[in-house]
Amino acid sequence: MSIRTQKVADLIRDELSLIFQRKLNNKQLGLISITEVEVTSDFAEAFVYLSIFGNSQVKEKSLNIIKNAAGFIRGELGRKINLRITPKLIFREDNSLERGSKIIEKLKALEKKQKNKP
Repeated sequence: MSIRTQKVADLIRDELSLIFQRKLNNKQLGLISITEVEVTSDFAEAFVYLSIFGNSQVKEKSLNIIKNAAGFIRGELGRKINLRITPKLIFREDNSLERGSKIIEKLKALEKKQKNKP
């Protein structure tokens, strides 16, 4: 990823965070964090990775609400950033935090098992 592409991705992440805080007032949304934004080299698409806290129903419902509001979110983003084309936003759930915590739990269990061996 080029430096310009990374700067645009960072700008989009920052602006989307503000849009989520100020413009999306849906009580059904879970606690959401934008973990990463990847922008294609032509700036046509931006993949937005979200960490959604809650059970699987809350995660699924929150992701659906955000996907349905993608046009609104893109419009708000277009008003905030100065690009010729506002990228199409593609929202995806980021499970890396969950996977990381599961790996840590497994490592702790292995460590405990090793300590209990004579």
